[in-house]
Amino acid sequence: MDDFALCVRDKRESIVGAAMGRRDMVIIDAIYEAMRSGRRVAVNV
Repeated sequence: MDDFALCVRDKRESIVGAAMGRRDMVIIDAIYEAMRSGRRVAVNV
C-alpha cells in the first residue's frame, strides 16, 4: 500500500498489476469470512 500511495502522489504507474490487487482482496475477504464463521475458508488464487 505504501508504494501505491507514492504512485498516486508522484503520478506514476504502479509496478503491481490489477490481478495481484484482486488476488489480495480475495485473500482478505477469506480472512474476514473465517473470522466471522470460525471455520477454515478455502481460497482459489
